Amino acid sequence: MYDFLRQAVRDQKRRDYLLIAASEKYTHIEEGLLSKENMNIILSAIESLPPQRKQVFKLCKIEGLSYEEVSAQLGISTSTISDHIVKATRSLRVQMQNDFQLSMGIFVILCIV
Repeated sequence: MYDFLRQAVRDQKRRDYLLIAASEKYTHIEEGLLSKENMNIILSAIESLPPQRKQVFKLCKIEGLSYEEVSAQLGISTSTISDHIVKATRSLRVQMQNDFQLSMGIFVILCIV
């Protein structure tokens, strides 16, 4: 009887371990897909910016150049660089919120159906 109970406990521990391992793998895959989808949304939003604003945003935020470096490279003032960054960030935030609201609406509709 004791051997049977010990075996049952070991089997349960193995099942628990396998369930945890499987759910972690699934979570990592799901997070990777969401991360990739979010990155595509962000890149799409950046691409929708006006040309000079997009260029300034990419140089400052993606390539990590300072406002002074971008100013020297593009021949525009640092205050113009700052203005482009503020407007680009605002535009990206609005677009991201709109995309999120659209995604949530689709999700809710799919859950209801």
